[in-house]
Amino acid sequence: MYSAPKWKHASSSLLFSPASSIHLDNHHRRISSECTDTLQHIAEDLRACADYLLQVARGTHIAVALPVAGDASEAAIQLCVGRHGKLLVYSNGAACDRHAATCQRIGVPHRVMRLAPWQPLSAAELARVLSRDSTISHVLAAQCEFSTGMLNPVVELAEVCERMEKRFLVDAALSFGAVPLDLRKTMCQAVIVDSDKSLHGPSGLAWLIVNRSYQLAAEGAACLLPGSGVDQWQCIGQRQTDQFVWPMPLLNAFSHALREHHRRGGQAARLEQYLRNRATLFAGLRALGLETCLPDQHAAPMLAVFIAPDLPRYSLPKFAQRLGQYGFRITRQVAELPGTFAIGWMADLNDQHMTAAVIAIERTLRHLGGPPPLGI
Repeated sequence: MYSAPKWKHASSSLLFSPASSIHLDNHHRRISSECTDTLQHIAEDLRACADYLLQVARGTHIAVALPVAGDASEAAIQLCVGRHGKLLVYSNGAACDRHAATCQRIGVPHRVMRLAPWQPLSAAELARVLSRDSTISHVLAAQCEFSTGMLNPVVELAEVCERMEKRFLVDAALSFGAVPLDLRKTMCQAVIVDSDKSLHGPSGLAWLIVNRSYQLAAEGAACLLPGSGVDQWQCIGQRQTDQFVWPMPLLNAFSHALREHHRRGGQAARLEQYLRNRATLFAGLRALGLETCLPDQHAAPMLAVFIAPDLPRYSLPKFAQRLGQYGFRITRQVAELPGTFAIGWMADLNDQHMTAAVIAIERTLRHLGGPPPLGI
């Protein structure tokens, strides 16, 4: 079980710290004092969030918040690999393809090992490649590939990296908070976490869970982390404040999401909820003749990609538009892979919601030229 996080709430009306002034009257001194308290509360909230994330990951690492979700990938690559290492990006989809693009953009030496979208990452194949390329120092893989819903065997990949003395980085942006990731057993140097997705928080905030050994290395690094993550370690850990100004609505919403995650039973309970919802959705849509692109043993618990129906009036934009009229929204209206559509349920949903979604999809398919209703 997790211990209850200890959050403090700063005043949401104080969104920034005013510049200091030599001549402050009593009013300005009061405002300055309130802002100081606010920044202390922000730092306390950030520490409480970080502590809880580490409890979920069961790690002794350091968790650093970054104000833009995309920064976590760049921070992990710059901090852990830098320009003196070489990163193997092990990819079977768009998630790690974007990490390869990040390496290219920031000038980090790398190699891409790309599998077909529906092929799970292989520990044996990784070992073969690492044995033939001694220049590789780090490996990066996604725990869950968002373009296909593929659940990759990161535990087995980590074991290969540990055996061959390579450092392993995990993109868990989609899966963290629902799919188990035990850092006591899985040797990861860094884990990329997103504030929304399976944590049900707001978008726009990311976290990097990183091995403590990188703290000292980062302080002397030539490149600064996005969001100055190194300075966050120093400010929060030593001065008990955070020198960065955080948007309070974003931080408060994320704190609330973590409290809810804890209150509802943590990672295990969220995984159970997702699996129940997946079972209801899969049963209903398969009864309509729709098929998933992946076998269930490789499928993520919170996202699935389906083969698009062969209907005379079907197109993904039309499908999404009509489904929206029934109160369900598909945000990805351009398929990552041609001839497919994706459905995710990373929210506080239950069996009734999923049944309603199946009924809405059935009506939508009939509108696009599908068969008569099956009485679901």
